[in-house]
Amino acid sequence: MTKKMIVLMLLIGMFLTSLPLTDSNVTENSINYIKQSPFRINNNSDFSTYASSGDGSEENPWVIENYNISDEDSYVGIYIGNTTEHYILRNCLISNLSFAPISNRNCIYIYNSTNGIVDGNNVTDHDNGIVVEDSKKMVVKDNEIAVMDSYGIVFAGCSNSTAKNNYIRVANQGITFTDGTEYSKALNNDIKYVDDGIVSYSDNNFIEENNIANFTTGIFIGFCQYQTIKNNIIEIQEGSLNNVRADPCIGIVSRLSGDSLIDGNYISNTIYAIYSDDSVGNDIKDNVVDSNQIGIYVENSGHELVRGNIVSNNTDYGVLIDKSNNTNIYGNLIQNNKESGEGDSVGVRITSYEDSIVYHNNFINNDVHGSCADINNDWNAPYPIGGNYWDTYDGYDNYSGINQNIAGSDGFGDTSFTISGGEPPIVDEYPLMERIDLFPEEEVEEPQPQPDEEVHPFTNLAENITVAVIIFAIGIVAVMVIKMFSGDKNVYD
Repeated sequence: MTKKMIVLMLLIGMFLTSLPLTDSNVTENSINYIKQSPFRINNNSDFSTYASSGDGSEENPWVIENYNISDEDSYVGIYIGNTTEHYILRNCLISNLSFAPISNRNCIYIYNSTNGIVDGNNVTDHDNGIVVEDSKKMVVKDNEIAVMDSYGIVFAGCSNSTAKNNYIRVANQGITFTDGTEYSKALNNDIKYVDDGIVSYSDNNFIEENNIANFTTGIFIGFCQYQTIKNNIIEIQEGSLNNVRADPCIGIVSRLSGDSLIDGNYISNTIYAIYSDDSVGNDIKDNVVDSNQIGIYVENSGHELVRGNIVSNNTDYGVLIDKSNNTNIYGNLIQNNKESGEGDSVGVRITSYEDSIVYHNNFINNDVHGSCADINNDWNAPYPIGGNYWDTYDGYDNYSGINQNIAGSDGFGDTSFTISGGEPPIVDEYPLMERIDLFPEEEVEEPQPQPDEEVHPFTNLAENITVAVIIFAIGIVAVMVIKMFSGDKNVYD
């Protein structure tokens, strides 16, 4: 019996036990489900046939609810198409539909529709769960979707639509944006046991605050730009059913994409936490990548920013830059990257190409702090900005100036720190004597209350300050890092 089959059997059993077992109406979770054959709403005039209430206005949308649909001769459970009126499709049970060899085998299929909400439905054991095509202003939320041969939720050719708070188990892809879907969001979804958690092939979308576990790829963006991937938790959970999956697992992948923000994510126990391949201009910032094989891997790419990340406990490399140029690596905490077996783990490795820069990072307790195969990369910014903090540097600071020959200390070591040997050696010309405070707390002047004026404790905060609280675990020690920074992308900040 294959490992994937074990997962499918366990998940089918878990979800199908919640479904009605008779052909009569049943009551479950305080909902009186109505046994119903699959049906189609082909235009606005059909809503009244299946709606329990409403008139299609924004204030009083059509409500289609509480249907129990199970029909082995039908390949679509509910179809709604070519509609403009407001509606809510909610609390329906859909399962055991036909797997006839045709396209569009969907539990719920929305086509050319606007102003719809698909809420709280339970769909299981089919090809696709909820497919929304050529539609806009759609919301798909709080649905339970399990055991899909292909897709959990699909937005194809849509705009300004949202998938949020959905619970997805066992699918090829959990949530997919494709065919030009734009300005759409995947928010706070819980996704497990999938090949790909969330996938976007379209520009200008947002993937935020999702929990994705036990996957081949957590989040994949391909052939697109202007994505925001923010504050997601992406991990392989040890001791869980995920160990059924023996495939290499990658947290976030950007392939043939660019100009995207990968910000504030927590990624753990993967092969590569963040992998940027054949991409340009991504901003990889403020992520926690802990206990992976490689923390951040940039390959065949250019003009990438790697800044403000916590890169720890990775066994091969903390940051690996391979066949890429113009990568800026600064303001990162790179620590405890150690190989448990033979060989060494490297904090930052640059293998080839040129014009990358590494500065203002803290290198602490790594097997090897840095490694570089090309002299045409810089491991420090120009004086007086300087280089990096290396906890193994044992030099002194008695002099200052661009040549470190003027009496008086300046916070930089008087001698360089060697990254790699050779002729000439690759060095940090201005190693820092003390760790950089990478995540300083902003000092904010408290407002002075005026007579008879109540002052709220969060008013008058400095404009454009972002507060990111990242709670993560290293071993059994919980670490809270409060970051406050301006978000300036100037590499010499």
